[in-house]
Amino acid sequence: MLYVTVYRWTPFCPTVAKRRVIQTDQRKSDDKHPLLSTGRVPLRRAFFWKKSIEAIMRARPRAILRSVFSRDPDVLHGMHRYLTMGHRARFRKIARFLYVDKRIKHGSSVEQFMGASSHADEGA
Repeated sequence: MLYVTVYRWTPFCPTVAKRRVIQTDQRKSDDKHPLLSTGRVPLRRAFFWKKSIEAIMRARPRAILRSVFSRDPDVLHGMHRYLTMGHRARFRKIARFLYVDKRIKHGSSVEQFMGASSHADEGA
């Protein structure tokens, strides 16, 4: 699950030009961090919905069977490593979201923060 990342040269930028920016750290401008306000849904609720959907997708019976009962030992080793790494990262992401990452409650609009959209100039 990923967040939508706003770039000035895409057709998506004019549609969210009036939305508020809540994360002004440009280093976190990727699809893993929420950058825009969520409107009527509190950000914590959206974050935990996202994490719940990720957990549900990993808990599907077919996904579990594929990762536990593979006949190829290399695939089994890779899936085990992926699951343990993901388990550690999940708790770290939740802790960073709750206690470390700083967000602005009433930030500037996307247009004020990034400038006017240039998607028409790019021909996207």
